[in-house]
Amino acid sequence: MDIATQASRRLPRSLPSHAYSAEPSAIQARAEHDPGQDPGQDPAASGASSHSAASGRDGHDGRAAGTRRTGRDRAALGLVALAVLALALIAGFFYAYACSVMVGLAEVDDRTFITTMQSINATVRNWGFAPSFFGATLITAVALAALGRRWRSPEWRLLAAALLVYTVGGLVLTMGISVPLNDELAAAGPAAAIADPAAIRADYEGPWVAWNLVRTVCSTLAFLLAAAALHRMGRTTRPRTARPRTDA
Repeated sequence: MDIATQASRRLPRSLPSHAYSAEPSAIQARAEHDPGQDPGQDPAASGASSHSAASGRDGHDGRAAGTRRTGRDRAALGLVALAVLALALIAGFFYAYACSVMVGLAEVDDRTFITTMQSINATVRNWGFAPSFFGATLITAVALAALGRRWRSPEWRLLAAALLVYTVGGLVLTMGISVPLNDELAAAGPAAAIADPAAIRADYEGPWVAWNLVRTVCSTLAFLLAAAALHRMGRTTRPRTARPRTDA
């Protein structure tokens, strides 16, 4: 009696013999379909292990590769941050005049006012003032150029608005109005030698205070616009972590 005949006699009579040959056939079919898979391994387990391996390649704990900052993105982000800092410094400078310096000088006599403002104006052009006053425009312009390839983006438009507002309402206003007023006050000579200090003060104080308030508002607005641009850049260039994929 051959081996096949003996094996068939051992099979239960309730099931046909072809039912026992289906599983090896299915295993063989899976092996032919996926040569790299263990023929006896369950497909679901194989898929899970493949996904686990892929997750390990992409990152730890199933983290897939996300959006990463390029060197150009980091440089642009740094420039915008510097622009925000410069605008904050110059806005604070003008604000200090508006809420402190000029308020205090309003209480002094005419000759003291003239002497004090002449002294401030003669010394204000220093290395502590220049980086914020001129740098706010220069750094913001450079940062805007660094964002040139995405000029239609919200952050580019916010930064462009900041540059325009400060350049017109801060830099140009100061050079075109405040500086000429300071020069006129200096040309009046020493306060002790002025015949009518009250008239000199009246011609200077009112316009100077009003225009300083305008440049304070403009500089603060420019700072807020640049800060909004920086915030958006931080959101759009932040590395993202993809959720682990789940196989159904």
